[in-house]
This record gives sequence, C-alpha cells and structure tokens, in this order.
Amino acid sequence: MLTAYQEELKKLHQGELPKQAVLNSSRELHRENLLADMLKKHKGKVVYLDVWATWCAPCIAAMRSSEKLRKKFKGQDVIFLYVCINSPNQDGWKRIIAAERLEGENYFLDVKQSAILTKTLNITTIPHYALIDKSGKIIDFKAPSPNKAIHFNR
Repeated sequence: MLTAYQEELKKLHQGELPKQAVLNSSRELHRENLLADMLKKHKGKVVYLDVWATWCAPCIAAMRSSEKLRKKFKGQDVIFLYVCINSPNQDGWKRIIAAERLEGENYFLDVKQSAILTKTLNITTIPHYALIDKSGKIIDFKAPSPNKAIHFNR
C-alpha cells in the first residue's frame, strides 16, 4: 500500500501536462453568460461537461473512466470540457490535470464563477456531468458518469 501511495504522490507532483490538455483562462468569461462563454467555441460539437474539484476524491477517481470515454469517442465531434470549481488554487488543479492526463478543455473557476455555474446547472453534488448538444443546448443536466457512459452504445 505504501508503494502505491508513493507512486501516486510522485505522479501528482512530477507529472507533465498532456499535450492535448487545453488550459483556458476564466478571466474572459462574463459572469452572466459563464457557461455560454465556455461553450461558444465548441458550437457544432457535442460537449460532455465534467464539473469537479481538486479536493473531491470521487471526482478524481472517475477521471480514469473519463480517459476511456475520450478514447471511445476519439475522432468524433465530441469535446470533453473539465471545469474545476470551489478549489483552493490553480497549482493543485494543474497537478491533477497532469497526473490524470486530462486531455480536453479545462477551466479553473474562482469562487464567484463556481457559484454561478452551480446555480446554472443546479449542481448539488460533485462530480457532476452534463451533456450539451451541437447547438449549445443542455440536453441532460445530470448525464451519466464516465464509468457508466462508456458502456452506452451509440
């Protein structure tokens, strides 16, 4: 157990950001249109939204299934959008993105932005997932987790 712990700790502190990870600035997001601003560059694609926090063990545990889900939809018009909320700092956010190989679009929201997003999506627990269609309309406010979604047929 100690060896596994040390390996995970090393991965967390020495990991490099994956080349396919996009770290987006949340400074340009307008508070009243926060979600719409995140989605506008993905119009014409399906968006699988993953809302998580750095301190949330279930959020981080689900990220391995998220990698499998990304592989299942590779080459298709699907964007994986990872939004970190209610977390203390961006350093921890970046370390987890590196350690868990979070390829896709990533945002770190401040406290006020986190509150807006949780209200917009009616989030009561995390991890939280939503599915957004190609026109930017939320079609499932409570989409299945990655470990359940990988078993769905297209």
